[in-house]
Amino acid sequence: MAEILPFKGVHFTNKAGNIQDLITQPYDKITPKMQEDYYKKSEYNSVRFVLGKDLPGDNDSNNKYTRANEFFQKFLKDGKLEQDDESTIYAYDQDYVHPEKGVVVTRKGFIGAVKLHEYSENVVYPHEETLRGPKADRLNLTRSMEGNTGLVLMFYRDNEFNIQKILEEQTKSEPLFDAVDHFETHHKIWKITDKDVISKIQNVMDKKNLIVCDGHHRYETALNYRNEMRKKNPNYTGKEAWNYRMIALANMADPALFVFPTHRVIRNVSNFDAKKLLEQLSEMFDVETVTQTCCPSSTMIELAVKLRVNAEKHSLGLYIHGDENMYLLRK
Repeated sequence: MAEILPFKGVHFTNKAGNIQDLITQPYDKITPKMQEDYYKKSEYNSVRFVLGKDLPGDNDSNNKYTRANEFFQKFLKDGKLEQDDESTIYAYDQDYVHPEKGVVVTRKGFIGAVKLHEYSENVVYPHEETLRGPKADRLNLTRSMEGNTGLVLMFYRDNEFNIQKILEEQTKSEPLFDAVDHFETHHKIWKITDKDVISKIQNVMDKKNLIVCDGHHRYETALNYRNEMRKKNPNYTGKEAWNYRMIALANMADPALFVFPTHRVIRNVSNFDAKKLLEQLSEMFDVETVTQTCCPSSTMIELAVKLRVNAEKHSLGLYIHGDENMYLLRK
């Protein structure tokens, strides 16, 4: 099933300055303004190889992807980055304020090199469709860097909390890195190099399936790069680094793990029929009409209240353009 290996991670050193000035959000969360802010924070900020700038005159041999690798290699040479000497699994805590409860909760996980599997192998499961553009962008960066500059987040299920018990013992010391990001999430990372501890983690994960929570484009890019490299290296063994991907893993059974609602907009559906849609949805959900009483905002508030009341169920809110009502879908 899931094969997890320790790896020799590359990270900033004290020579690069305060870690707070060096980190970024994942590439797909970085707005143009955030990108500018990151560039200004530090000449060593990792935005330079996470999401570099397009410049006038860029061509196939000089562009944001080639510059990313140039920055990376220069930072290594100058001692601003260093590679760990020992193969490591990294414990990873994220503290954040629950948006509804207003209390600090901690998502506990770890980072390892996870063997890549096609979805058809039924080891790793997706839940999103992907787009060609972002995958082409990340593939160009991977080709140039020959490594991973951002995480994929995956979930596994461990009802006995075996791995979390191991991680709790490993996170009693001061973390290797401790920083607060753009959205006020507090990140802490510890190194785990003890071979016996790593083996215990591997033994638990060996029986697990994985679900891609965030980073479908990055994961599929890793698959595309692996397949590309296999064609170039027909005598591959399966143990080459490009057969694996740096991934953060969290236990979906953890009661401190929360999945918050998000918004999706579907546009330009040909031959759209709202009545037919609601009829089809009623075959899969209990559909409750939230009737507009005075104005759209009051209807939205009422729908939000109903979603909160039904938070323990699989619930969705639905608005159809042109319809004065809204709908609560419960499973």
